[in-house]
Amino acid sequence: MKIYPDELIVGNFTAKRVAGICYPELGGLGIMIGVDKLPTRKVNPLEISEDEQAKLQSYIPFWMDKNMVYLAFDGQEEQMRFVKEQIEALQYQLYEAGGIAHLAPGYEKVIKLGAEGIIAEVEAFEAQTNDPSKLDFYQSVKISMNALAEFGDRYATEARRLAEAGSGPSAET
Repeated sequence: MKIYPDELIVGNFTAKRVAGICYPELGGLGIMIGVDKLPTRKVNPLEISEDEQAKLQSYIPFWMDKNMVYLAFDGQEEQMRFVKEQIEALQYQLYEAGGIAHLAPGYEKVIKLGAEGIIAEVEAFEAQTNDPSKLDFYQSVKISMNALAEFGDRYATEARRLAEAGSGPSAET
C-alpha cells in the first residue's frame, strides 16, 4: 500500500501504480502465457519482474480447462483451436487499472453515506424482501462495502503514519 506524492484521492486497485488485472476465469490466459512481453511492449509497457511472471504463469495449468471460454466450446477440436489462439496470443484481455481503473462506482453516494450508511440502506431493503436473488445481491453489496471500509481504513492508517513521520506521502508499506 502506497500513498503517492501530491495524491489527493488515494487508493489503487493493483500492487503497482500502473498495472494490469488478469482474469483467467474469463479470457486472460493469453496474457498470462505472453506475460514476458509486457515490460518491452511499445505501448504502455508494464513493470513485472521475472518472479512475478513465473508466478502468474504457474496458474495456467489450473485455469486451462476451467475458464469460461474453454468451457463454452463443444468438442475437443474447438477447444484446441481456442487453446492455440491463447498460446499464440491472437486474442486476450488485459484490464489496465493503474490508479484510475475501469470501475465506476457511485462516488457521490459513497461519499455521502459511507460504507456503513450503504450497508444500513441495504439492510433496510433486505428486511422488505424474501426474493433469494435480491437477498444474494444485497449480501454481495454488504461484502463489497465491508471490503471498501477495510481498504479505506488501511489507507487512513498509512496516511496517519506518514503524517506522524513527517515524511510526506512517499513511503511504501
